[in-house]
Amino acid sequence: MWRGKTVDTGREVLFVQIPARQGLALLLSLLLTACSQSDSPAGAGGDKGPVYTAEQVNCDLLTATDAATLLEVPVSKVKTASEALYEGNWNCSYNGGGLDKLLSFNLSLSPDVQTAMTEMAQYRDHLEIARGVKPFKEEMAKGAYTVIEGLGDEALWTAVNGTLTVRRGNASLQVSLPKERETQVVIAKQLLSRL
Repeated sequence: MWRGKTVDTGREVLFVQIPARQGLALLLSLLLTACSQSDSPAGAGGDKGPVYTAEQVNCDLLTATDAATLLEVPVSKVKTASEALYEGNWNCSYNGGGLDKLLSFNLSLSPDVQTAMTEMAQYRDHLEIARGVKPFKEEMAKGAYTVIEGLGDEALWTAVNGTLTVRRGNASLQVSLPKERETQVVIAKQLLSRL
C-alpha cells in the first residue's frame, strides 16, 4: 500500500496493489456504485440544467429503427432489451445480430441537478484514481478522461472502461457499446435530441 494525492483536488488517497484482472473488475464495480450514490441531499436544487422525470428519460428514447440505422442492419435483425436496475436507472441494449453489432447505454436520473453534478464530479475523481493503477498508468499518461465539448451540460470519454458519459440537468447517460468514441458521440447526440 502507498499514499498519494489526486491531481485535480489534492485529496489524499490510499493505493493498494492487486492483480490486474481482479483490479479491473473491482474498479468498474466501484465506479458504477460510486456514481450511483451522492453526498448531496435530495432536493438540493441547482440551476445547471433541466430536471427530467422517468416518463421523459427511459429506453424508449432510442427505438429499434434508430438502432438499426446506427448499427447498419435491417430493423428485423434488431433485438431490444431494457432493464430497470433500480428506481431512476435503466440499462438499454440492442443486438443487431453479432458481437460487432451491439449498442448499449445506461440512463440514470438523480433527484436534482446538483446531485447529478456531484455524481459526475465523483466519477471524474474515481477515474483519476484508476489512472494511477496498472494497467491504466502507462496508457493514460495524459489523463484519465477527455472532456467532450458541446455535448449536454458536461461530457467525458474514458479509456478506463471505454465509455462516453454525458450529463444534462439531472439525467446522465453512459454509452458503452459500440466502443468507438465517435459512434458513442453520435448515439448520445441522438438521445439528447429527444429530451
